[in-house]
Amino acid sequence: MQTGNPFSGPLRPRPVREAFSRRTNHQFTLVVLIQNHLGTRVVSINLTDYEELYFCRLLLEKQVMSMVVAEISDESLEKAADILVQARNALKNENYLDILTLNTQFHEVFYHTCSNRRLVQMLENIRSLLLIYRANALKYLDYNREVTEEHGKILEAVQERDVNKAIEAVGTHVTNDMNRGRIIFTKKENSAESN
Repeated sequence: MQTGNPFSGPLRPRPVREAFSRRTNHQFTLVVLIQNHLGTRVVSINLTDYEELYFCRLLLEKQVMSMVVAEISDESLEKAADILVQARNALKNENYLDILTLNTQFHEVFYHTCSNRRLVQMLENIRSLLLIYRANALKYLDYNREVTEEHGKILEAVQERDVNKAIEAVGTHVTNDMNRGRIIFTKKENSAESN
């Protein structure tokens, strides 16, 4: 899977072949192609990497949220609320691609409010590595419902300007995301082993 490329230049075939050759072994690992000004490289993420990335995401999300509660404008709160309404509608229509996009946009409203750009950049890098798991989790209707409910609790806490409640809500959300992804990771590993 290759998402948008902020750097110019074609994707060279060698890293793509390497990614597919890693994908065919019996142990499931996430294979990510990263292309930047230094070239294209293949990154494999196993369950340990996944859990470590989520631990980092958890710490960073809590820190971002602690800053956002004081910094967010009413306009941004309205935007987050509107995105949440759209996500609920997409959930009713079982439009998984829209749900993924809207869930990302929901978080981005808060990230764009945070005054510490380096913190947000680190968080966005981690989230991009975890995207395939977040995307896979959204194939499950129950997971979509849970994510939407969790987003509602985050928004409510931020609207109340309650820092502790917002940190707790985002912590619960990220921990639940990690657990949803871990289930999917385990299913894919078991499927790869049985083939």
